Amino acid sequence: MSEGKQFSNEWNKYNLLYVFWFGSCDIAWRIKGTNLEIIKNLFSVIKKIYDVGARNIMILGAPPLYKVPLRKKYYPCKGISDGNCIEILIKEVSQFNDEIIKSSKIFFKKYSNVNLIYYSTVNIFEHIIKNCYKYGFKDCINSWGGNKKKNVSDYFWANSHISYSANKILAENVNEFLKSINN
Repeated sequence: MSEGKQFSNEWNKYNLLYVFWFGSCDIAWRIKGTNLEIIKNLFSVIKKIYDVGARNIMILGAPPLYKVPLRKKYYPCKGISDGNCIEILIKEVSQFNDEIIKSSKIFFKKYSNVNLIYYSTVNIFEHIIKNCYKYGFKDCINSWGGNKKKNVSDYFWANSHISYSANKILAENVNEFLKSINN
């Protein structure tokens, strides 16, 4: 989408990066609405910020909800086996992220003076989970879940969201990603 275009990772009031991130609440907890409706609304907002001058926009795709320890509480997983829940969430996340990429390409084709950057949270989450100890976590499968006797920093998952430590790793990775596409 923004291949070959220059942007700066030294942001100021003239060169700001707008970031949108989807997660468990946007997909798995919703009771009504479809992926397409959510994405249509997203691009309606993106068009509005574009109209007032936004030119650097990053979209972080939906994370691998099928890895979230509390996935059985998600709306699509009520009353079904964990295996079926995982299958449904893999499909949901994949379709959602594919639609974001597709809609991003359409938007970029229409407004080519925008830097529209897609970042896959699925890839980095799965990499961290696979290399849990390398990243300093003791547990990347279970949730800390508010247990004050345990250190939340030891967990990748705080609950249905990632922990502060995991967010820090994600932020560093996003920064490295932005630097890499600017060179």
